[in-house]
Amino acid sequence: MDTLINGNVANSPLNNRQIKAGQRRAPEIPKAYQEVASGMEAQFINHMFQEMRKTIKKGKEDSTAVKLYQSLMDYESAKTMSKREDGGLGLKELILKQIVPNYDQYKKAILSQKAEKLNNSQTSLHEAANEYKKIGDQL
Repeated sequence: MDTLINGNVANSPLNNRQIKAGQRRAPEIPKAYQEVASGMEAQFINHMFQEMRKTIKKGKEDSTAVKLYQSLMDYESAKTMSKREDGGLGLKELILKQIVPNYDQYKKAILSQKAEKLNNSQTSLHEAANEYKKIGDQL
């Protein structure tokens, strides 16, 4: 089992950076994993949109151009939804848990660094309380 050293996951094949003494940097989930998870969530949302469109009763059949436009619009909407800051549908998080080795350790290190940053920054009490609540909800 890998351990956290100075905020980094040690002995992880994903962590190819040198760990310097005294350096505290939260490990980053590799961009390739994030893109795969975001893409899978976008595909799921797009499929959901397509299936929902099939349930709409129409008087006459749509033209090929309308179908193409709707499919492109659905795809772009799905991509936008999957990249939202609030997590989209939450599938990306679940997918990352499955495909990233030691994901829980990465997440804990990132959240603890955010908490430490809040302690060191000069934020108002109200902002700090909201941020601590968000961090607590994610744990």
